[in-house]
Amino acid sequence: MKLLYKILKAKKIFRKPEQKKFLILDSINSVIFEKYINKDEMGILHTRYESLNFFVLLKNIFKLKFNFFDYMIEYIKLSNCKFIVSFFDNHVYFYKLKEYFPDKTVIIIQNGTRSEFFFKRLSKKNLKSDFILTFSNFYSEKFKEHVNAHTITIGSFKNNLVIKKNSQNERSIAYISDYAPPILSKNKSTGYVNVGENNKITIEDYYSPERKLLPILSNFCKKNQLKLKVIARAKTKSRFNSEKNFYENILSSNEYELLDTFNFDDCYKYSDKSVLTVNIQSAFGLESIARGNRTVIFNVRDKATGIKSLRLFPEDEKVFPKGPFWSDEINEKEVNRTLSYSLNSSEKQWKDSIRTIVPRIIFYDLDNTNFKRLIAK
Repeated sequence: MKLLYKILKAKKIFRKPEQKKFLILDSINSVIFEKYINKDEMGILHTRYESLNFFVLLKNIFKLKFNFFDYMIEYIKLSNCKFIVSFFDNHVYFYKLKEYFPDKTVIIIQNGTRSEFFFKRLSKKNLKSDFILTFSNFYSEKFKEHVNAHTITIGSFKNNLVIKKNSQNERSIAYISDYAPPILSKNKSTGYVNVGENNKITIEDYYSPERKLLPILSNFCKKNQLKLKVIARAKTKSRFNSEKNFYENILSSNEYELLDTFNFDDCYKYSDKSVLTVNIQSAFGLESIARGNRTVIFNVRDKATGIKSLRLFPEDEKVFPKGPFWSDEINEKEVNRTLSYSLNSSEKQWKDSIRTIVPRIIFYDLDNTNFKRLIAK
C-alpha cells in the first residue's frame, strides 16, 4: 500500500529518458554538481519516487521485472549516459551498478560519516565502483576493504563547494542540531529514533546528551557575553516547527535563536560567522573543523544509546576519548574546559590540536579541485 501511494503521488513522465552524458542518482543535493557539470549534460534519476518514467516502467512490466532496481537498470540503459554519479554512498545497491554497466564510469561520493555497522553491510557482496570520493584517507582505507574501487580523498564535497567569506564576526556560539522527528509508536504514547541497526532508541535516551549540554552551554554564553544560536537540521517548514518545539522544551526562547537552513550552504555560513561551533554527532562538526572554524565535539551519543557506532570520531587508537577540543563526557567541568580552550588558545595551539583530526579523519579541498580533475580526465 505504501508503494502504491508513492506511485500515485509521483509525477508521471511518459517520454523516453533524455540522453545525457552524466546521470545523477537522486535529485536531493543534485544542484551541487551544477558548478562543475554543464546542466545541459546532466540528467537526474529520481530514486525517491518524486517522478516515475512510465516509458521505462512499461518496458519492465513486459519483461516481468517489477522491483525498483530493475527500473533503475532500464532507465540507465535508455539514458545512454557515460557517467553515473551519486552523492549517496550509503545506498548499498548503487555499488551493484558497475556489474551491469562495465562500459560506464560509476562515481560515488561520500556524504556523511560512516560507522563500523555500515561497513559490515558492505561486506561479502562483491560490490564495485570505478571511483569512491571520500572524506579522508581513513575512510578511503575502510571503503577499499569492502568495495572494489579506486578511492580519492576529497573531504566533504559540499563543504569544499562553499567558499569561506565571513570569519567569526559575531559574538555567538553556533550549536549544530542533530534533531530529527521521532517515529511514534502505534498508540502514539512513545517516540523512537531509528538508528539503522534494527534498533529503535527512545527519544529520551537518544536526546539525553542535548538535555545535559544545552543548559550548560547557555550558561557559558551568558557568562561570556555570547549569543547561543542553534543551526537547525530541518529542510522543510513543518520539520522546522517540530525542531523548534523540541528545543523550546530544553531552553527558554530568550536563551537561543533557531536558524533555518533551507539552503544547503546556510549551515556553513552560520558556522563561519560564529566564534565557536559546538556539535555532538553531525558530520557538519567535522566539516566545520576542516574549514578552519574553532569547533568543540561532545562524542557521547554512543554512551547515551549503548550503540558503539553512534560516534562522530571512529574508534581509533590515534583519537583518545578526550582531547583539547573534544570529550566523551558532558558535565560543567568538561564543557567549560573544551569551550575555554577553543576560544582562548593561540592560532598555533589550535592548529597543532586539530592535526589528530585534519586531514586524517576529514580533509578539505577548496572548490573540489580533485573532483574537477577527475571530470576533466
